[in-house]
Amino acid sequence: MRKFEKFFPDLKSFEEEESFVRWFIYLRYIAFFTTTIILLASYLVFRILSDEQFLYLLLISVGVGISNFIFSKIINKISHSKHLIIQMFCDILFITLLLYFSGWAENPFFVIYVFHAIISGIIFDKKTSLSISAIIWIISSFVSFMIYSGVIPHFELFGTRILTKLEFILGFISAVGVLLFASSYFTSFLTQVLKEKIKTEKELHLEILRYSRLATVGEISAQIIHNISTPLTVVFGKISILSEKLKKIQNNQAISDDIEKIKKEIESVKEETEKIINNTRKFSQIARYETREEKFKINDIVEKIIKLTSFIAEKEKVKVIREISDVPKVKGNPDEIEQVIMNLITNAIDAMQSSKEKILKIRTYRKGDFVVCEVQDTGPGIPENIKDKIFTPFFTTKKTGTGIGLSSSKRIIKKYGGEILFESEEGKGTRFFVMLPVQKEEN
Repeated sequence: MRKFEKFFPDLKSFEEEESFVRWFIYLRYIAFFTTTIILLASYLVFRILSDEQFLYLLLISVGVGISNFIFSKIINKISHSKHLIIQMFCDILFITLLLYFSGWAENPFFVIYVFHAIISGIIFDKKTSLSISAIIWIISSFVSFMIYSGVIPHFELFGTRILTKLEFILGFISAVGVLLFASSYFTSFLTQVLKEKIKTEKELHLEILRYSRLATVGEISAQIIHNISTPLTVVFGKISILSEKLKKIQNNQAISDDIEKIKKEIESVKEETEKIINNTRKFSQIARYETREEKFKINDIVEKIIKLTSFIAEKEKVKVIREISDVPKVKGNPDEIEQVIMNLITNAIDAMQSSKEKILKIRTYRKGDFVVCEVQDTGPGIPENIKDKIFTPFFTTKKTGTGIGLSSSKRIIKKYGGEILFESEEGKGTRFFVMLPVQKEEN
């Protein structure tokens, strides 16, 4: 059953243009195979096509297949919106040729024009959809009048001569126009309503999630206060001891052992202070909402984080491989994006603690309309039964984890129109992909 799911649109992913492109290509594959089968049946079984018609139609059908193969190979070569527009107009051309050489108005499949008006209403905005319907109507009207005037020959299908009457031509193109524009308009309207409903439901879900998170803050706050107060008590005690030791030094009563003890106490204070900083940082991730946005290069952030985490990688004996490409700027809050990538890199290093081979690969590159930062590790991978939970707030498999990092990261990236995805195989490691929209340079 899963093999057939790709032929049906996923309304949840309709915010992503690439899903439209791939869905439309799958539909065109169906159209190609269906057209070829009908063509062979019409010629070999029912004998309603002449040899000349069959040759023309076969060549056009082959053209559909070849064009679809080309479209599937250039998905990320041009923008998705241009890809969809080119596909749509290519289809209109092929449909016009197929219908023209197979009887035109006599062909019962003439209604396929209306199907494309419906598809354009689903994919494009109302203005673009109505424009496409207008183009289809103009082309179909032009061909009908050309056949009626005898400028181009009529390739009959059933031997009828309905296109010789002006009354039929006028009625025919009027009916086609009404069907096209009505289909396009109402499909666009209903699609917009559906998209708004999905958007509202998502916003409601996020709002519920936010309130749920705030409701949990009390419980977490108590734990964090405990985690902070304990090291603070230690720090206070250590400082008191240091104060006494310093008095001895001032009175020249200190011995070498006292100086060594002071050094150890200072190191201990440093460790406890780091615990406080780490705990406060975890808490700040829960409810921090930044609004500052600017254009920046993600490479700068990646290079900074690699330097910051180099000592951790060295300590854990992790080999870091960097493949940094020259990529366009993205837009967002650099501090938040740094937080996301830092979280992924430290998670990757943590995941490889028990691995024999410890390799951390960090890549940046462009994919279509997105800049991608990829973080790959050679850890144990993510078990299949928890893959759908890793972005859930407060879900964690770490003994000392809060379960906030990945859910917070996803929220941040989605806020800037991006996406965070992952691929993982048990025993072979995990790859995370941070995807942010490319920002066009202003002249």
